[in-house]
Amino acid sequence: MTSANVLKVSSALKLWGWVGFWVQVVLSIISGIILLVFVGTRSLSTPPSAEAVNPATLPGIGFAWLGLGMVGVSIFWHWRYTRWAKRLTYEDRPTKQQTIQLVKAGIVISLMGMLLTLLGAGAIVGALTAKSLQQQPTVITVTTLPVQPIDFFVIQANINIILSHFFGLISCLWLLQKVADKPSRE
Repeated sequence: MTSANVLKVSSALKLWGWVGFWVQVVLSIISGIILLVFVGTRSLSTPPSAEAVNPATLPGIGFAWLGLGMVGVSIFWHWRYTRWAKRLTYEDRPTKQQTIQLVKAGIVISLMGMLLTLLGAGAIVGALTAKSLQQQPTVITVTTLPVQPIDFFVIQANINIILSHFFGLISCLWLLQKVADKPSRE
């Protein structure tokens, strides 16, 4: 017989596992498409211009891809919550401590992904700031690297990735609170 508290935890894991899964899938698909378009437009520029190989943008895009990869891990982790919820209804179910460790690992995944993506966003914004300063007559005189609309889409992709990790973090913290709650006496 499964207790009411275990059923509540199982229900929360299932609900927030699926909600986190789908929110992150949608945001990561949008971000992935934007980043692929960015890479495609840069690789199609012939001859390779300074803009196509802007060294300040490369680390930012790299970190954005790493952040997107971490969203993939977080998506898998949220799917795993739904499988874990089913296991909680069996007689041979995982312990409360094992469930807490599972949710804490999800928190670490989201925080690591957020950090990587924030580093990428910082590098991209820095590169675009340098580009915008070079468009106006200033003391810095380097080849003009015009800011283009695709550059703003890359910022949007980074924001979507950060939002995805943020939502994953919020769902993990909510689950941690539900799992770690003291059982109610009914």
